[in-house]
Amino acid sequence: GFGAAEEIWLPPPDGEGALVPKETPVSSGVLPRTSELVELQRKIVALATEQTNLENPLCERCSDRVLEALEEELSQATETGAVYQRELEKLLAMTIDEPSDSQGEEEMEIALGEEEELQHTLRLLEEEREAVRSEMASLQEESRSLEALEEEYWREYNDFHIQL
Repeated sequence: GFGAAEEIWLPPPDGEGALVPKETPVSSGVLPRTSELVELQRKIVALATEQTNLENPLCERCSDRVLEALEEELSQATETGAVYQRELEKLLAMTIDEPSDSQGEEEMEIALGEEEELQHTLRLLEEEREAVRSEMASLQEESRSLEALEEEYWREYNDFHIQL
């Protein structure tokens, strides 16, 4: 039977009754402890499967509510299971293209060939750089020599004009 209009009477398996408020902590926005939910579900399942020693069975309206709640949970669990199954199938359908051994060997040979070409180009560039450095040093020496000659020329020119 019912107590107040906002409470449902759920008898636990031990035969003692308990009034459960219609507005649960979940509907009010406050989450109950997991153990409370588990215990409440255990009681509902026990009632629904008639595993309890009931002196006062649930009224038809109460059993309809329990049945609706359980059907809703089953529906949500079925939908969730279907989503997981679709995602699992997608993951299983995806295959990672792993190169075969021959492809890997071919790619390695190509990479080694490219590396050898790049090392050859590097050696040529280093030789060219050394040649440029050598030429630069030679040009700097020639430039200093020309500057010394120019200085000597202007000194002699000035001496000659002074003697005139």
